[in-house]
Amino acid sequence: MKFIFNNRAINVLKDLIKERKELLEPIMHLFVSEAIVSAVIYTKIKQGSAKLMQILRFDNLLDEVIFLSQLLKVEFVYQPSKIQRNLECTLEGLKNVFKYKNDYVQLTEIERSIG
Repeated sequence: MKFIFNNRAINVLKDLIKERKELLEPIMHLFVSEAIVSAVIYTKIKQGSAKLMQILRFDNLLDEVIFLSQLLKVEFVYQPSKIQRNLECTLEGLKNVFKYKNDYVQLTEIERSIG
């Protein structure tokens, strides 16, 4: 999840990239929250089972996101708000991929049809 881009790519994506200049090697961080959330959800969904079983309780998702975030805290810079709020905002941003309803998260039908 560590991304290093050339100057042309940086110019194209500059509004989406956060750069930490205090490091010896500047590292770009793209879509960290989205990658963590997707990794957790797809771990559950890709286990294979009936569609009704391919759901994840929000509380379980939050626990796993906290675990991965703590594991990767040295590597990435996170938004300054509470992790639960960051998770909710990330799910909102990924609403075309994941459906969050009644304290459960699952794939949208469009994402499921893609495979």
